[in-house]
Amino acid sequence: MIVLIIPLLYIVQSQTTTNTTTATTTTTTISYANQGSDWSQGVCSSSSSQSPINLEVSSGTCDNSMVLDIQFKKEAMQIVMERVQHTIQSNATISNLYATDINGNLYGYTATQFMFHGPSEHTIEGTRYDLEMQIVHELKSEFSATITKAIVSILFEVSSTDQPFFTTYDFALMAAPTTSNTTSNTTANQTNSTNTTTAKPVTSTIASINFNDLLGSQLDANPAYYTYIGSLTIPDCDDNVNWYILDSVLPITQTQLDAFNTFFLSNTTFASGNGNNRAIQSTNDRVIKKGGVACEEQFVYFFSFFILYIFINYFIFKLL
Repeated sequence: MIVLIIPLLYIVQSQTTTNTTTATTTTTTISYANQGSDWSQGVCSSSSSQSPINLEVSSGTCDNSMVLDIQFKKEAMQIVMERVQHTIQSNATISNLYATDINGNLYGYTATQFMFHGPSEHTIEGTRYDLEMQIVHELKSEFSATITKAIVSILFEVSSTDQPFFTTYDFALMAAPTTSNTTSNTTANQTNSTNTTTAKPVTSTIASINFNDLLGSQLDANPAYYTYIGSLTIPDCDDNVNWYILDSVLPITQTQLDAFNTFFLSNTTFASGNGNNRAIQSTNDRVIKKGGVACEEQFVYFFSFFILYIFINYFIFKLL
């Protein structure tokens, strides 16, 4: 039985500050001009367990014994939004996660960071969505495992319905992107000079945001989701991640999405018109499992088909 505990909704007034600041430190430039196909850092080009992937589930891969329990913080939190060169992100403990891996082992994790990619990095049955939120969790100290990271992905698709989470976590609070001619190392032995958005982080503080009210309350009580073993989707691409991609897609308005895309997909100086999404990687025969309501539905479908098959064969036998 899949479990997703969503605490009761309660009202917390959210407000945002409008002041933004530009940090003096710089971050490493990550080039998306070729959607990561030219990354040579770490194991990006050598590992056979890279992310993201296209999620396709054939019969027999559903597993109703799996557990997915993400518990968003119920209290209001102060969050710092940070626009770095390759994404918009925040470092915050917004959730706890208890989930089984593809081998049925249950582990506990604590969120450390979340960031966004547009368009989505993962695709489901070949469909790419407008935005992907990735919540990075680290293994809790009381657990021991080889894989120490778990990332929960939430997908968003443009709709006429306003997204309450992005009303508060408002991408428009970030300063407009600037461009500069920078030189960055793209391989160990090659240097390219290109126009890129500035690598100086820009921050804005959200005074009060309740993740359970604004985000957790929108998720299904028993969601369908995909899980597999993969990697980080930015260099050094460490292949040490249990991925959990929710199958239910949340709405986002075009205006809310445009506020994010202005820094990446709609910014031709960022990656020649590409977004900040890495290209789909080969599954290399990795196991992909699907849990949740859809798993039960698939069981009912195949069981019904089996009964129909028996019924037809019975009458054929009688006729003979």
